[in-house]
Amino acid sequence: MDFLGNLIANFHFIRPSWLLMLIPVFFFYICMIIFKRNNSSWEKVISPELAPILIKGLDNSNRKVGHRFKLLTLLGWIITILAIAGPTWNKTSQPIFKSESAVVIVFDLSPSMMAEDIKPNRLTRARFKLIDMLREIKEGSVSLIVYGDDAYVVSPLTEDSNTIMSIVPTLNPNLLPERGSNVEDGFEKAYELIKNGGFKSGDLLLITDGIDSQAVKSIEKTLRGDIDIRVSILGVGTSDGAPIPEGTQGFMKQNGNVVIAKLEDGNLKKITSNFNGIYKQLSPNDSDIRAFTKLFKTNFDNEQSESKREFDIWDDQGYWLIFFLLPLFISQFRKGVIICIVAGPLVFNSHTTNAFEWIDLWTTKDQQAKNAMSNEDYEKAKQLFKNENWKASAAYKAGSFDQALDLFTNDSTSTGFYNQGNSFARMGELDKAIESYDSALKIDPTMDDALFNKQLIEDLKNRQNQNQEGNQSGSESDQENTSQNDTKDSTSGQENESNNQDESNSAEQTTNNQIGSERNKENNNQSENKTNQFSQDDQNLEDEPFEKTENRSIK
Repeated sequence: MDFLGNLIANFHFIRPSWLLMLIPVFFFYICMIIFKRNNSSWEKVISPELAPILIKGLDNSNRKVGHRFKLLTLLGWIITILAIAGPTWNKTSQPIFKSESAVVIVFDLSPSMMAEDIKPNRLTRARFKLIDMLREIKEGSVSLIVYGDDAYVVSPLTEDSNTIMSIVPTLNPNLLPERGSNVEDGFEKAYELIKNGGFKSGDLLLITDGIDSQAVKSIEKTLRGDIDIRVSILGVGTSDGAPIPEGTQGFMKQNGNVVIAKLEDGNLKKITSNFNGIYKQLSPNDSDIRAFTKLFKTNFDNEQSESKREFDIWDDQGYWLIFFLLPLFISQFRKGVIICIVAGPLVFNSHTTNAFEWIDLWTTKDQQAKNAMSNEDYEKAKQLFKNENWKASAAYKAGSFDQALDLFTNDSTSTGFYNQGNSFARMGELDKAIESYDSALKIDPTMDDALFNKQLIEDLKNRQNQNQEGNQSGSESDQENTSQNDTKDSTSGQENESNNQDESNSAEQTTNNQIGSERNKENNNQSENKTNQFSQDDQNLEDEPFEKTENRSIK
């Protein structure tokens, strides 16, 4: 009775939407019946003696067989749909595995984060980097703390990083009541979050543009507790620094002088070294994110454990209905129905066609090409990419500089001319490369990479010219030595001097030939050295173009 009561109380379908398929099944069955009745109207106009001969299936035995086949087909479809819908009435408890580790992100909202030494400013770039990092943290608990004059917990420890991601774009120093840079308070609140959450260890990620020496001592004192805290830091800004904007016009001043906020990473590296973390300066690509997430993942793998909570799932009992289908299949075996059902899918699994691949169901061509790029299969990536910028990048990395140049030519921005210059340089067309870099600098005079590559190519071109002049000098030296030797031979024959004098001239001729040979070798060696130097300097031109979808790694 308990089983029956439980069945009645809890019976339902896990995938009830599949029950809608019963509608077309019954509709199809009704259509077959109506079609059969329309055929039977011929019995009224044909003689009863001739009807069994002229009308197929009119005799009683064939009628019974046809009717039974329809019923069995209908029953088979109904059982199949019910099995797929997933009938269930019982639950099974399963343990939940989760990571017993936490990541607390402490974000600097001091006024110096508005400095514009990196475009558009430090704060905007740091927010973008934080969002990208939260996308990569897929395990464990995450929290966000911001600080100015005081620290504030924006989000407590949570496994839903999407909630924090929705808050990040709104972060701004103007949200805080007082200006300042109280990083010590941020570390204290981070330590309390990890400790009160019951975690044995945790990672603390600080995103800032600097810490003073006094704050370092306070932080070290705060973190020397019972919990194992690993501190990593993302440095935002440059060593050259920039003024701090204040209001709509002007910059922050101290004693009448404009304050220049610089990234001083000495104290930052000291903290990460003392607490087994890593320090990374904000990079234009995702290398810093990969380094941090890899570090966090090692902690997650070591701290994974079984939670005391359990998660109840419904047992799918639909597989039991398969046994009811077996008699239906067996009854139709002699008619070849089973063979048609089993062999049918094989027609769609033919190996003679390559027009369709299974992977196309789950990933786009661009996604497949990106995976090929990660595996350094640039030829395959070049063929798969639909995105023109990515295709150009793949062609460039594959060494097809002419194809990459054709694709980069479609981009008339400073980025496009920059990439064209790199392609021309790799093809050995140095003059065109310099022209392309000039075009990029006209559009964007602040593009340091284009300026660097232009100067490098000009230097290489000058060395190449010097190399050619050295070869010409060596050739002239050889001609001069040959002329001197011919003159001495002629003089020796006309004067008909003694044997001793002939021997002396012969020795002198041999000596001059050796000197000419040595000079020739020396010139050749100089030429080879300059050529090698050109080849070595050419390595400074990195092999990765600047794309909008990726960040620059070219100098």
